[in-house]
Amino acid sequence: MITVGENYYLTVDLMPPDVASISDVQQKIAAEVAQKEEGEWVIGQGFFNMTDGRTPNRYDLDAVAPNNPVYIVHISGHMAVANSMALEIAGVDSSTQNPAGGVIEKDSLTGEPTGVLLNHYAMILIKEHVPSFTIEEYCQALEPVLDLYHDNGLTSIQDVNVGVINKLMGYKEADSLGILSVRTASYLTAETPQTVYNALNFFAADTERYETPMLKFAGFKLLVDGYAPMSYCYEQTNGFTWNMGTWDPDTLKKVVSMIHDADYQLSIHCMGDRAIDEALDALEYALQKNPKQDHRHRLEHCFIPTDEALQRIKNLGLVVSFQPGALYSSGESYRY
Repeated sequence: MITVGENYYLTVDLMPPDVASISDVQQKIAAEVAQKEEGEWVIGQGFFNMTDGRTPNRYDLDAVAPNNPVYIVHISGHMAVANSMALEIAGVDSSTQNPAGGVIEKDSLTGEPTGVLLNHYAMILIKEHVPSFTIEEYCQALEPVLDLYHDNGLTSIQDVNVGVINKLMGYKEADSLGILSVRTASYLTAETPQTVYNALNFFAADTERYETPMLKFAGFKLLVDGYAPMSYCYEQTNGFTWNMGTWDPDTLKKVVSMIHDADYQLSIHCMGDRAIDEALDALEYALQKNPKQDHRHRLEHCFIPTDEALQRIKNLGLVVSFQPGALYSSGESYRY
């Protein structure tokens, strides 16, 4: 919910159907640049498949923002594009190697980065330089979203896309001010083991802040792979071979077990059959070490599971959170 507010009220809205082409993206970015000082960051969210038949690149963004760093994120959250100034600030150039679990797309002729970053470990290279929004800004962005939810009869939600501590604190601020009128269970998206370690220490110091009648810190969301075509599969999928997971399997087991032992719920993003199996291995490891009834750990998306995986899901008592809309929009990417 708070990310909806961020997308619509704190960043440049690049969502379809209003934004369908690279030209549309450029117009939106140019309008934002006109409101900024030279050198200020411009952040956009939500672009999807372009009618141009390709993803925007650094040069498309440079054309309308030569003097501002620009960073735009795909609707899936698993791909982003940075312009030349943003790449320079982050020190990403032709010599930069792919991080484990991510890809810096490079021009096949020049070897220069195109600006396209695939999956979170590549995106982090830029994101760590982007200024974070304040707690107050996140809190303010919530208010119009709450009105939208009320208009549609929603009284309780689960937010599994809380990417930074400031977003959690934005929820807390809204709750303390009496603004948070939709019961919210929030999950911190942890892209690295260190994020989990830091968060567990943070919450252990003052857990009650996240246990009010309207707000609960419910657990963690981990990302084992990306979004089509960056799903972690055993075989090549249509148009792209993604042969890497975003977590080392042994590290994933340790982190999942740590979260489970701390009595938090796990939400594990897995879009490919191999990613599903690695998530199941980690959850099975945690549950064998420390059996619990009604743990409510869940697999997010869970696309193309094997028959064996479906049986393991049943045996482990896991919840599957499946989004038919995503399969409708990206199903062709999963054809072998």
